Amino acid sequence: SPRVNSTVEGYAEQTLVQALTYSGVYQQTTAINRLNEFNLSLGNFKYLDRFFGYIQKLHARDTDLVVFQENKISKVLYGKNLISDSVGGGTIASIPEVLGTQISYVGEYGISDNPESFAIWGNNLYFTDARRGAVLQLTEAGLFEISSNGMKNWFKANLDPATQKIGMFDPYFEHYVLANNEIKIGYCIFNVSED
Repeated sequence: SPRVNSTVEGYAEQTLVQALTYSGVYQQTTAINRLNEFNLSLGNFKYLDRFFGYIQKLHARDTDLVVFQENKISKVLYGKNLISDSVGGGTIASIPEVLGTQISYVGEYGISDNPESFAIWGNNLYFTDARRGAVLQLTEAGLFEISSNGMKNWFKANLDPATQKIGMFDPYFEHYVLANNEIKIGYCIFNVSED
């Protein structure tokens, strides 16, 4: 789980663990490559709900960005936004901003500190929430606790939140395969500075 500390001369250090940012564009037809440009004057940060914890994993799915935080799974609309009316209805509209509304999936689940448990097969995403003792599947229809199919108590007792959960999908048997080991979770810490 990345912890980002950025220090630029003359500015205070700030740790952003619940924020998304984006660079300039890459246009293949004109050979314009601005992927290394992060213009802070554009306000190109999308701040997510701090209550849901650190961002552990990002996954591009269709035209949205799926965000896996420690305590919640949500999607951030890309190039569009959700506009709500006074009676609770909603309309999707195109917007000039890159990152739109954060929409949480139903369910009180996240990915804890185990982004290594993430696996994908087609449009289905699989992962664990060790803090809640659950193995989950995210489909286009929503979030499902697949560990509740006869193994709920076993996973609650055996998913230690402090150790690795390595997940993969077996395409031959069409099963999500999970390895639970005793290796303690190590955090990836990197600093960005002018030096």
